[in-house]
Amino acid sequence: MAERAARALVTGGAGFIGSHLVDRLVREGHSVRILDCLEEPTHPGGRAPDHLNADAEFILGDIRSVTDLERAVTGVDVIFHLAATGGYRPDISRYFEVNTVGTARLMEAIGRTNPGLEKLFVASSMGVYGEGLYRCPSHGAFHPSMRHDGALSKGDWEHTCPECGLQLIPQAVCEPTSVR
Repeated sequence: MAERAARALVTGGAGFIGSHLVDRLVREGHSVRILDCLEEPTHPGGRAPDHLNADAEFILGDIRSVTDLERAVTGVDVIFHLAATGGYRPDISRYFEVNTVGTARLMEAIGRTNPGLEKLFVASSMGVYGEGLYRCPSHGAFHPSMRHDGALSKGDWEHTCPECGLQLIPQAVCEPTSVR
């Protein structure tokens, strides 16, 4: 962010990652606004978590609501877009509406209400990584295929090497440094 204190919006700012980001931004002297719908099961009973930073402005609102979005984006310099709903089965249309249509509505609200926005950070989902990166002690690093229902129903959560059967070791997944 810029050298000066910014006015920041964190969508999904009451969630685990969002609340830590809010704390950091407040600690660094930025003015912070949160937009969150306090959705279950992340927020039992639809209540804000006790650890939510009291120095941040909180808007109870939905990423799908044009009115909530326009109110939230007004007057901010930077937006960290973390709002999302987890899982996609069995309610695929709701997952799509919140995560995809909600992001599109955010972009539209910015265009109508805050076209001079300095920065927009859009978080990705862990889903883009599939099962992630693993290493077999004998066969090296690779991305395993998805876990199979048969193994999961037996409580076999860990990946094994398809060549030797050894348990795989999870590895950090690195972001690419360039766009192809």
